[in-house]
Amino acid sequence: MAFSGIIELLGIKELAEYNTDAFTKEVTDFKYKVNQCAQLYPPQEVGNIFVYNFRDYCYIQSISLKNLITFLRQLQIEILRLTDFNIRCALTEGQLGFEVIKEGGLSDSLDDLITTETVENINQENITYIRNIEYSDTPARLYGIIERFKGIGIFLDQDLIESRISQEFLNKVKKEFCFDNYYLSEAHKFRYEHFIDCCINSTQYSEVFDLESIMQRIPQSAAKQPKFSRYYIPLLINFVISYDLENFTHQDYKKFFEPLLTKIKGIVGHELVLGAILNKFFEPAYLHEFKMDTEPKRLVFEMQKKIAFSKIAYAILNDESKNIQVPREILPYSRKKNIKQRLFELAG
Repeated sequence: MAFSGIIELLGIKELAEYNTDAFTKEVTDFKYKVNQCAQLYPPQEVGNIFVYNFRDYCYIQSISLKNLITFLRQLQIEILRLTDFNIRCALTEGQLGFEVIKEGGLSDSLDDLITTETVENINQENITYIRNIEYSDTPARLYGIIERFKGIGIFLDQDLIESRISQEFLNKVKKEFCFDNYYLSEAHKFRYEHFIDCCINSTQYSEVFDLESIMQRIPQSAAKQPKFSRYYIPLLINFVISYDLENFTHQDYKKFFEPLLTKIKGIVGHELVLGAILNKFFEPAYLHEFKMDTEPKRLVFEMQKKIAFSKIAYAILNDESKNIQVPREILPYSRKKNIKQRLFELAG
């Protein structure tokens, strides 16, 4: 049994028309990063990564689900660190079944190649051409999922989650790096769509990501492409959920978390991010009075005070509008009452 995925570089298509050089550069950099991350799994290793690059997207396959997820999480970091663009990914169970032409001759199917060599078409010394791709079940399903998925993240297909083969692995690692996330299927309606995402693979955000730059990109994206700005919602939820408050820094507070309370209000779906913030900054350890004996704890308290004077926070907690009823996976109903009590204490 194999596992397959699709990766698409987002926000780049408009470059193809008015700046072909920039488009070519971004696609080249994207392919380079995919190849670089895939090289972490050498051909002789069981479960190596097979990569099939096209233009601004690629298909991947491995017999190791763990390797695929690790690969995608690492690629996500590299893309976020080094480019102004982002990726969306989807994983499912099944083989791609592509036929491959290598060095001028038609090879056997991928099923016959999988145990003998890594298939790449990024390295110019080892170019792989795909012959007349026919969308069999797995590639077609992945293509459909990625078109439906309006977000930045790693979408784990329901078939994959329910598979007996992958279930044992997912049960072991879900608490470590999988979580319930949401995206908006329609830009002008409050239609929340649930999916299983993978946490961003870092606790030292200041060293890995330019969070200030990401916060600047969102309103710029909203101005250029209003529909595309909602794609950031799952990414921002991921940042909040994955963040380790024990490593909370003043830089992250001033340049990322504090602006989150004000700068994303114009984006449809921002209430999901604010719900995640409420859940994060009022975790059980911070839900009542606590000793502010460290810098991270003092910053948590400052953030709580900011939240206490946020009107949208009270609207979310009170369910005052049908349009801002945050799903319980983002903000558990059982915690709302205690958070409201804490906010009243802080505001009073």
